[in-house]
Amino acid sequence: MALEPVVLDDLTWAGMMEAIRRRIPAASGGAWSLHAPVDAGMTLLELYAWLLEQRVYWLDQTPDALVHAALRLLDVRAFGTRAARTVLCLQPLAGHSLELSARTAFRVSEAEPPLVFTTLGDTLLLDVNFEVAATARAGSDTRRLSPPGELELFRTDGGGAEARFDFALATPPPADPRRAWKVLIELDTSPRIAPEWHPSAARLAPPPAHVRWWISAAGGRTELTGDRVRDGTLGFRRPGLLELRPAGWQPWRPEPNGDPVYSVWATVDDSRFVYRPRLRRLVPNAVVAEHRRRVHRARLTLDPRPSPARELGLELAPLRFDGDGPFERDVEVRLLERDGVWHSWTATDELQRHGPDARVFEVDRARQRAFFGDGYHGRIPTPASNGVNARFTAAMGGGPRGNVGRGLDWEFTGTQTPPLSRVANAVEGVGGDDAETIDLVRARCAAAQKQVTRAVLKSDYEDIALATPGVDVARAYAALGAHPRHACPVAGAVTVFVVPWAPRDESLPEASLVRAPFADTGMLRTVRARLRRRRLVGSEVFVRPASYRRVALSVTVAGAVHDPRALQARIERALRRFLDPLPPGGDGGGWPFGAPLRPSALVRAAQVGAGDKLEVRSVAVALDGTGEAEDCADVPIGAHALVALTSCVITLVPHQVTVGGLR
Repeated sequence: MALEPVVLDDLTWAGMMEAIRRRIPAASGGAWSLHAPVDAGMTLLELYAWLLEQRVYWLDQTPDALVHAALRLLDVRAFGTRAARTVLCLQPLAGHSLELSARTAFRVSEAEPPLVFTTLGDTLLLDVNFEVAATARAGSDTRRLSPPGELELFRTDGGGAEARFDFALATPPPADPRRAWKVLIELDTSPRIAPEWHPSAARLAPPPAHVRWWISAAGGRTELTGDRVRDGTLGFRRPGLLELRPAGWQPWRPEPNGDPVYSVWATVDDSRFVYRPRLRRLVPNAVVAEHRRRVHRARLTLDPRPSPARELGLELAPLRFDGDGPFERDVEVRLLERDGVWHSWTATDELQRHGPDARVFEVDRARQRAFFGDGYHGRIPTPASNGVNARFTAAMGGGPRGNVGRGLDWEFTGTQTPPLSRVANAVEGVGGDDAETIDLVRARCAAAQKQVTRAVLKSDYEDIALATPGVDVARAYAALGAHPRHACPVAGAVTVFVVPWAPRDESLPEASLVRAPFADTGMLRTVRARLRRRRLVGSEVFVRPASYRRVALSVTVAGAVHDPRALQARIERALRRFLDPLPPGGDGGGWPFGAPLRPSALVRAAQVGAGDKLEVRSVAVALDGTGEAEDCADVPIGAHALVALTSCVITLVPHQVTVGGLR
């Protein structure tokens, strides 16, 4: 049961004095008769009421220490500073191929103060022509990527399909099977699906289809299996990096006037994507980089002077940092103390949680300092001397400053510069943010209390399915009692029908728009696993794709037009938008599950496309190609079905003026 928030400080001075005056006669037995302000007793009571009003006001002013203690009971921890990530594209000098080790630091040339990112993982850099060619083939349909533009890959109706990516290499790749080469595959996907390099990207979403990868070899091509390939796109579900170990990679075809062409194939035997994946770019020699770098120091001086910024001397012996601030929980300090032993000190969220013997310190990232305890909360450091007495290791960086734009020039920060002609980031920096304040943590906890974590009601099943990470479920409908193997309702059974997201950009050609989005097997498995963990004991949960009824419409329009084809396109577009299973179809949230087709409502939708100068007389509805059309009564489509418009025929009749009627 929801309760209204309790307010503890609503008692005012005037209210207290009124209550006090009413109690004086009974408490004094009638002996206290003068209740005016001139009475000394009344003055004393007014003073006490004024002091009590100040104390009552404090009741709703919760201190941060109490909030932290409550969060620990709830097992909630504030998010620390987060580091942004981007994808660097590195182009070696002509004729050079090299291996770049992990944690190689690069900085933005024009940033001040320096903005340093370090690479994640080792990567192989090849002397490759960055003008990459891509070809997609599905049956007899063959398309090529011609920049600037997009290339649609694979198909949605099953069957085999493949895509070939051609790279012109000036020097052959090394034969060492341990070296990995990475290519950025940038796709046009749902905005709700984070790319691989985003810190919040889902890690366990299964691919929509089984994609097999091949490389050109002597006499044909060979398949990459096991650890020789890692698909960061999860089967073209999201933008990511393709990691290949190209040992044995041979030219696919020689170029008489250029470098030999090496090819990579992606093949799908049963291509059942929700919509055709659209390839934007292929960027070779790519590596993920993070706004984080490790710093080690062996010479630090502790300042024993307390700072007046905090009470109780909590800023005793601060440590100063230079450049980017440190991550709050990623600082390690070792002190040589008076006992002649090096002791390790660890970072903490708050010193008040610890006793007087705890070797802990608190990091203030904004001021780039570290603060030790005061002897009551945290131990006071006792260095052996004020010279070389401290060593620390910290991760520097993070914060929103790392959310940089794309296409910036970067430079190497080390001493031995590798043979690189250019380093640029192919995508924007994402994910960098400051540490959560106590107010943000309280707001997040309050919002978490409203999140649905257990499927009890019909709406709970739908909300949990819609919030499944890693896949974009646009709509979900829970049918209580529906069982896939029984026609009659079954107690305890719930079938959740899901509709995936699909692009609705009007600039796309009609052949590229999926009017009846069908959930892939990977999405169904992900939603099913999420609901299985949150269902009630004894209930059966089934997750199925939405079923569609094919609808053919015949529209009769009265009037004269100069361009019948334009009229046909406008009316068909209006009807498709009205019957669309995705928003804004229907009343704005998509066509309702199981809602019958009403010819009167279809007439209104068709009239929007026809305009004011024409009159839509009737709309006849035929289901599943039966040929039997109905233009008066409602047409039922089934309890949990949606509709997919397959054809729309427009019939023009002359406009006739009706004579007579009610005068």
